[in-house]
Parts: sequence; structure tokens; C-alpha cells
Amino acid sequence: MFGPVQGTMYTVAVREIQETYNASLAIIGLTLSIFLWMAAIGPIPTGPAADHFGRRPVLVVGLLCFLVGSFLCAFSFTVWELLVWRTVQGLGYAVCSVIPSTVV
Repeated sequence: MFGPVQGTMYTVAVREIQETYNASLAIIGLTLSIFLWMAAIGPIPTGPAADHFGRRPVLVVGLLCFLVGSFLCAFSFTVWELLVWRTVQGLGYAVCSVIPSTVV
């Protein structure tokens, strides 16, 4: 749901993000890599958590993580803050990509 949109928007803006934070392209690329890593690793604990706590609460927490991570990415002052919030955003995305397919 969120992945294709955020991936497309983010890769187009990489140069502008690099200029805004005055960071190297490698560090900016790391923010994309960490998001993808969290999106890949996040579903592993999501299934057992959804079985234990229920799907709706886990989905709400995941959606909140994605929204808070996205909001705080927009207000990051340093590239390291951006990296932390992209991590949170990736974990939220992981939950939001797994749980809806189990509900249907």
C-alpha cells in the first residue's frame, strides 16, 4: 500500500535530500537501505505478535509507527535523525504490508 508510493517519491528526491542535509550520497542511500531492511525483517515478528495481541491492535500500532516515522522524517534536523525515523517508518511499513493480507 505505502511502499510503491514512498519508494518512488523518495528516490526522486534523493539529490534534494542530499543538498538539504549536506550529506554524502552514501549516507542518503543508507536511509533507503535501512528502510528496505526494516521492511524485510519486520514481518518476522509481526505474525506472532498479531496472533498474540490480535490483528487490529498490531495493525494500528504499525500504522502509527509509519505515520509518526513519516511525520518526523519531514522535521529531521540531521541526516542521523532521518536515518532513525526511516527505521521506524520501515518497521511500520512492514506491519502494514503483512497484516492486511492475513485479515482478508
